[in-house]
Amino acid sequence: MQIARWVHETRTEIEDSSVDTLVKDEVRKQVSIDLVGSKDRRLSYLFLPGESLLFLDDPSRWNSRKSAKTTNFLPQLTDSVIYSVEQLNFDRIVRFTLGRDERQFFLVFELFGPGSNVYLLNSESAVITTLRRSTQAEIYSPPNPPAGIPPGAIDSNTIIEMAAGRPSEKATNFFKEQIRGCDTSFWEIALSEVNDQTCLGDMSRIEIERAVRRIGECYQDCVQGSLPIALDDGTLVWIGQMDQTRETSSLNDTIAEVAVELSHQSAERSIRQRIAQGIKSQRKRLEGKLDKLNKIILEAADASRYKEWAELLTINISNIRRGMSSITVVNLYDESLPEITIPLPTELAPSVNIKRLFKRYRKLTDGVKESEKQIAQISIELKNLSNHRDDLDHAENLGDLLKLEKALVKDAILKRREVPISSHRAEPVAAFYPRTFTTPAGEHVLVGRNGKENEYVSFVAAKKHDFWFHSQQTPGSHVILKLKDKNSEPSHESILMAARIAAYYSQARTSEKVPIIYTEAKYLQKIKGGPPGKVRYTRVKSIMVEPGLPE
Repeated sequence: MQIARWVHETRTEIEDSSVDTLVKDEVRKQVSIDLVGSKDRRLSYLFLPGESLLFLDDPSRWNSRKSAKTTNFLPQLTDSVIYSVEQLNFDRIVRFTLGRDERQFFLVFELFGPGSNVYLLNSESAVITTLRRSTQAEIYSPPNPPAGIPPGAIDSNTIIEMAAGRPSEKATNFFKEQIRGCDTSFWEIALSEVNDQTCLGDMSRIEIERAVRRIGECYQDCVQGSLPIALDDGTLVWIGQMDQTRETSSLNDTIAEVAVELSHQSAERSIRQRIAQGIKSQRKRLEGKLDKLNKIILEAADASRYKEWAELLTINISNIRRGMSSITVVNLYDESLPEITIPLPTELAPSVNIKRLFKRYRKLTDGVKESEKQIAQISIELKNLSNHRDDLDHAENLGDLLKLEKALVKDAILKRREVPISSHRAEPVAAFYPRTFTTPAGEHVLVGRNGKENEYVSFVAAKKHDFWFHSQQTPGSHVILKLKDKNSEPSHESILMAARIAAYYSQARTSEKVPIIYTEAKYLQKIKGGPPGKVRYTRVKSIMVEPGLPE
C-alpha cells in the first residue's frame, strides 16, 4: 500500500526528469541518482542490513562527501530521461522506464528488506547488471506476489461468490485474508462499519457490496493522499484517529525522515562495532606481548648459570678440545665444591663458546630490564583500554562515539577513517561525480560537467600519464582518458572514443565534424587567477571527429 501511495505522490516530480549522476556508496549503503527537472531532486535507495527504502529528497539533506568506496553506478543511464514510474503487481517493486538516444531501459527496485536488489534491464527486460548478486534468469521476472487480491482490483461479484461457500466465517477475517497488502491500521478504518463478530452468512448482498465499496474508497484515499500518514516509532502506518503519532501529509517526506534516522542509527552501530573491535584487538595484542615478556623474565632466571659456565670454562680452557660434547669441572661457586658437567657445542672452538655464553648472559639480563619497562607500559595501556571500554559502554549518542573514536585514533588503537562521519544529520560539502564511460579496452573516460568539475578531472582525477581532450576553440567539457598504468599507451580506438565524447559535450555538438585537441595531463597548467577549469596546454595533437556517445 505504501509503495502505491509513494508512486502516486512522487510521479509528477520524477517523470520527465533527466538523470544527471548515479553513484553507489558501499560505506553508506546508498545508491543516489541526481535528477534534473523543474526542481533538482535526488532519488535515493538505502540498502541497509534488514531494511531498504526508496525516496525522493533534497540533496542537501545528506552528507555529500564521497567515501573511498563511492563508485559511479549504471553509467548507461547518464543523461537518460525518466518516462514513467510504476508499482509492479501491487508488490514491493518499483519500475522506472527510461530512454536515451532511442534506447529504452528499465530500472527495477525490489524493496524486500535483506533480499532487496536493483536491476538494470534493456527494452526486452533482459538483465544488464544488478546491485547485488542475483539468481534471476537472463530475462527479469518479478517474484510471485503474495496470495490475495490487491485492494484496488476487488469487485463485489468476485467477493460475493467467494463468500457464498463460507457462511460461518467471520467477515472481517475473510476480507483480511482475501485482500493483500493492507496493514492493521488500514483495516481499522476500512472495516469500521463491519462488526467483528458478524459472519459472512449474516450479511446481505447489499452489506457485502457496501463493505467492498468502503475498502475500495479507503484504498483510493490512501493512494491519493486523502488519508494522512503517521510515523509511529519509526513505523509507517495509515492513520485515522492516532493522536500519539507524528502526522505528515507526505509519505515520501516521512520515508526520507525515517531514512535519515536509519542512516544515522546505522552509522552509530557501525562506529560502535568499530570501536569495540579495535579495543578487543588491541587488548589481545597487548596481552600476547605481555605473555612473551613474562617468558623472557622467566628465562632470565637462568642467566647467572650461563655466566658461571663461561667463567668455569675460562679457568679450565686448557683442558678443553674442540669436538668435545661436555666437560666435568669443579664448581667453584658452590661452597661444597661439587663437580659439574657443562655441555659443549662440538662445532665451536672453546674461546668462541665462552664468548657465546657471556653474550647470552648479557642479553638475558639486559632483556629483563627492558621487559620490566615494557610490562609497566603495557599495564598502563591495558588500564587505558579498560577506561575506553567503559566510555564505550556509557556512550549515549553518535557525538560521544565520535569523540571516543578520535581518542582511539590518537592513541593508535584505530586507524584514521577513510571518510569522516559527521555527528550532524546533514553536512553539505562539495562533491564531484563526473560522467564516466568505459572504452572497449576497459579504460575509464571522465567528463567534467562545469568549471570546478573540469578542474577536478584535469588536476585531481587525472594522473600525469593520462590523456586530456577538449574541443578546439569552442567551450566544452574537459575529458580525461585514464590509462591502466603509466606504461600503457592508448589505442587509436580509445582516443577516437574519448575525442567523440569531448565533441559531444561541447558547444559544437551539432556540427558534423569537430576538431579536438589532446595531450598528456602532465602538459596541462592552471592559469593563475583564472576561473576554474581554465588551463594552458602544450604538445597537443588534434583529430577531427563526429560528436557522439558510445553505445
